[in-house]
Amino acid sequence: MTIEGSISMKNKFLTIILVCLGISLSCAVYAQTSSVSYKRYTVRGVPADVISIDLKDPHIIVAPVVSERFPHAPEDFESMVSRVEPVAAINGNFFCKRTYKPVGDIVIDGKLIYFGGLGTAMGITEDNRVEFIKVERYRHMNWSRYKTVISCGPQLIENGKIVLDPKGEGFKDPNLFSRRNRSAVGVTWDRKLLFVTVNSGIYFEDLALIMKDLGCKDAMNLDGGGSSGLYYKGEMLMRPNTELPDILVVHEKEFAPNVLITLREKMAKDEKRVEILSSLAMIINKDQFMVKGLKDGKVYIIMKFDNPHLIEAPQIDAKIDAEANKVTIKIPFEKLKDIFKQSR
Repeated sequence: MTIEGSISMKNKFLTIILVCLGISLSCAVYAQTSSVSYKRYTVRGVPADVISIDLKDPHIIVAPVVSERFPHAPEDFESMVSRVEPVAAINGNFFCKRTYKPVGDIVIDGKLIYFGGLGTAMGITEDNRVEFIKVERYRHMNWSRYKTVISCGPQLIENGKIVLDPKGEGFKDPNLFSRRNRSAVGVTWDRKLLFVTVNSGIYFEDLALIMKDLGCKDAMNLDGGGSSGLYYKGEMLMRPNTELPDILVVHEKEFAPNVLITLREKMAKDEKRVEILSSLAMIINKDQFMVKGLKDGKVYIIMKFDNPHLIEAPQIDAKIDAEANKVTIKIPFEKLKDIFKQSR
């Protein structure tokens, strides 16, 4: 059997199936509301595309993504977005037009993957706290506090006040000081991260005023001009006309209703095996779904609803890392496809 329609219909039917199968739920099934939104504003007479990300939501992940051949070659913005499938994305660092190497530091998952040594850095901690840090020019900074770092600049706003000093941060290219498309990132007083692009020729000073009027406590400039790019939930709001070495993306860790399913653990030689005590499976056009918080024989199964099919399926054995708190259970997609075919 298959189910298509609204989330509420899916949840209702899922509850019926689970009850019929005798599966005990320890929490309610719910539909997750997105903490990422988009709106076009007109600020000081200038249209601005603004993506708002609620950092108070623990499911939000903000991280840089680099080109496939980084740092040796750039990649098309749309290609990077297609490859990592974020909720939202914006262009990142300034870069050398000859080598395509960024001018600023990049940290991904707590690891420095590129040293640039210029500008202002936006650092994001494990619990999604955002800080803007002035980089000591060409000196290695200690980024150990941060899971994510992207350095660009100049800084536009600090503690609610405009603090523009591009030359003091090492930016001297005269093109940067002309009227051009602009991109920026900022954080509001209520912990909303803003991705902002302006598709019209404005100066640094104009961008700083726009970010302040949008409610930013702190903000910094990103690369602009032909590099400006913005993506939101399947729509390219602005396409760069050049390839890029890196972008900044947003993911939501949980994409779908969560079901707390009772599991029975059994040990194998070198691995822990978990047998799902239900005849429930999700076809998600992916070869994996995520497991979160293994404890006391219970685990959250996190699945993504793109084109969902809820079906009855035989018991599924899955491998997990005995030492990890958050794990990925990989189920052969062919196996699930066969189950789905049999259910139609």
